[in-house]
Amino acid sequence: LESSKIVGKPLKDLKLTKSICVGAVFRGNDLIIPQGDTIIEVNDIIVVFSDNYSIKKLESILSIRMDLV
Repeated sequence: LESSKIVGKPLKDLKLTKSICVGAVFRGNDLIIPQGDTIIEVNDIIVVFSDNYSIKKLESILSIRMDLV
């Protein structure tokens, strides 16, 4: 989603805990094995691995912002 906190930022800037790992990014027909400088774009599909204790943090990171116009 366009207003997600992760769109347009390099993964290294997301301050993910060690228990959260972005394993793959699907962009159109391309499969990207992400690195720290990978930038998530609108419509990307991401594969994320996490332990049970980090689910709330992950939900917060992936959530959308409610931008007021």
